[in-house]
Amino acid sequence: MIFLMSDPALTVEIPSLYCPLRTRTHPMLAELEQRGNDWMAAHGFHENERLWRRVQESNAAEFFARICPDAAPERLQMAIDWSYLMFVFDDVLDEAQVTGASQGFVDIASRVVRTLADPGCEMMADDDPFRAPVQDLAHRLRRYATPAQIGRQLDAHRAWLLGVAWEINCRLRGTVPTLNDYTAMRPVFAAADPTLVWAEIALGAPIPEDEMFSREVSALQEMTATYAAFSDDLYSLGKDLWFAQRHGGGNPSGLNLVNVFVAHEHCTIQEAIAKAVDLCNRIARRFVDVRDNVEPHASERLRPYVANLGYLMRGNIEWGLATPRYSNPDGAHPGAVRTTCTWSDTPPPGTDQPPKIPSIAWWWEELP
Repeated sequence: MIFLMSDPALTVEIPSLYCPLRTRTHPMLAELEQRGNDWMAAHGFHENERLWRRVQESNAAEFFARICPDAAPERLQMAIDWSYLMFVFDDVLDEAQVTGASQGFVDIASRVVRTLADPGCEMMADDDPFRAPVQDLAHRLRRYATPAQIGRQLDAHRAWLLGVAWEINCRLRGTVPTLNDYTAMRPVFAAADPTLVWAEIALGAPIPEDEMFSREVSALQEMTATYAAFSDDLYSLGKDLWFAQRHGGGNPSGLNLVNVFVAHEHCTIQEAIAKAVDLCNRIARRFVDVRDNVEPHASERLRPYVANLGYLMRGNIEWGLATPRYSNPDGAHPGAVRTTCTWSDTPPPGTDQPPKIPSIAWWWEELP
């Protein structure tokens, strides 16, 4: 149920999510958070008061500290710093879309990826605020990652930014993608691929490739990415609704799983939320089934990575429900949005059945 209120807050209640997974937090979270803030300040992001408030309210350190609770601090710090930077990048991109200035995104994205691949390529302007931090991340990536991991991270960034270009195209055309198209692309433009590679690098010792690229592990990664992206749509819905109300509208616009259901199944927002939760529950149940098949045979290197996938699924939601990034929509209205959610360790009836979505059907059809 959704309560739309101007005082004290716009409140969204998410029906119970099936998520028998648990979350842990890195014991050095406070120190990692301070280092991340110091790193962003050293690159000048503290000079803009509004932007700096958004940096601090992102809780980016907590986001990754929940995913990798056992990682070596210096490796995890790299992922955390990237997360702080990419949240700012995402905010700048959102503002560009609002002002109609997003046509130059492909040029910007190309320069960022090329600089990450070759920090000395001189592709970014001297006054570009992202130049120095991207160069720093590129050097640290080479210090801590294997050549294969570096290659995967670069491919992950190319995929992510190509997905963002797809998202921008949908927004500019004013189209709502089909459920199948959205399911295929949502994890891509949500930066799930880079996040998973950072989580892998944070563990240290590389995972044997015959395990890392097996169909079972690939499915677990896709399920994790999709579940996290759809969860993002649920806990950010209040923010979208708040902006829609501020601009005199009713239902929120833009790309969101709830909006996809509203547009293509002609249902109410409440009904669409229930459909979104049901889809998340089916994915979570399949994840648990496949994970339980993988873990008994997993190597000592793969096992903590699979554990981190579970931490990501649950921790991402707990982070999203708590971070001011979504409860303070524009950075100037603390507590304007309140989103609540409950959990269940018991799978609801029917969640063992696959959804009729071709792009993810193989999770059920190809795996035992």
